[in-house]
Parts: sequence; C-alpha cells; structure tokens
Amino acid sequence: MRAIRGGTGGAALLLLLLAGCRSRIPHDARDWYAIAGPAAIPEVGVAAGAGYVFSRTEKSDWAVEAEGAYLFLDDTDFVDDGLGGSGETYHVRLGIKRFLSPGHERTFFFGAGAAWVRGTGDRGEALILEPAGDYYGGYGQAGFLTRLSDRWSAGPDFRLFIVGGHGVEVVPQFTWQFVFRF
Repeated sequence: MRAIRGGTGGAALLLLLLAGCRSRIPHDARDWYAIAGPAAIPEVGVAAGAGYVFSRTEKSDWAVEAEGAYLFLDDTDFVDDGLGGSGETYHVRLGIKRFLSPGHERTFFFGAGAAWVRGTGDRGEALILEPAGDYYGGYGQAGFLTRLSDRWSAGPDFRLFIVGGHGVEVVPQFTWQFVFRF
C-alpha cells in the first residue's frame, strides 16, 4: 500500500467532495463547531479540533473537520512492569464527516480523510508504531453524538488510521468527543 505523501491525495479528495455537495438548507452561525475530549489507543491523552458544516440536506449534514491529538500516558505511567513504555503519539487529521439525521437527539456519523501520525518510542518499545517516526496516510471513523443541550453534544468516535512511513501500520483510536456548536 502506498501512503499519501504530504496530504496531496487527501486534499484532492476533499476538494472533489466539496465541489460535489450543494446546500439545500441555509447556513447559520451554528455551522462552526469545536471538538475536545479524551483519546485512547495506543496511549491515553487528549484530542481537540474544529469543524465546519458546508452542506445541509434534510437527511444529513456534511462537514470538513481538522483535529490534533497528543497521547502521552502509557502503561508504565500507572504500573511499571519492567517492559518499558511505548513513548508518545501525536496525530493531525483533516477530512470529511457526514452526520446522519442531524435534527434528532442521537446523530450517527462517519468520515474519512488524510492523516499524519508520529510515534516517539522514546521510553522503550513502541506499542503499535514501530520504529518511532513519522507516518502518513488516511483514516476512517464512525460514531454517534447524543444531544445534551441546544449547543452541546457528546459521544464516542472510533477511528482506524492506515499509515505508512516505515512500513504499513494500522492504528486504532477511541475518542470520547464533546462538541460545542457556535
């Protein structure tokens, strides 16, 4: 599998999707949203980002979304088993997300895009990204959000990064998202 270098393939896909989507419902101030929450796998840390809904229809919303994560806690931070730690993991992703049934109390979503992932492996054996270094590729995601109030939603987001750089690696990630619509 050939990795997407520098996000050019992901950027081309993003432009094609943006060009093919037309909005049928007028946009308002709630088109921008912020995301933050805990993230896990391969380590535990935090993720934060933002998104913009660029197309609304009766059945779905389409958004472009960017997010970064810093995963810094591993098993040796809790229990020293003598095997060494896995280091830290960073990622930045840019992609398209589709929200199904956006007006309901629970909204399911899925998305895909380009990603950069760095595994440091600075404290011993790498858990998933081995050897340490930069990896480029793509990701897919799925999850749901439950409306908590007029502006707040929360829910799980499951991602699978497929990246290359030192061989092809598959990196799963679980994030609990808190979303605030402006």
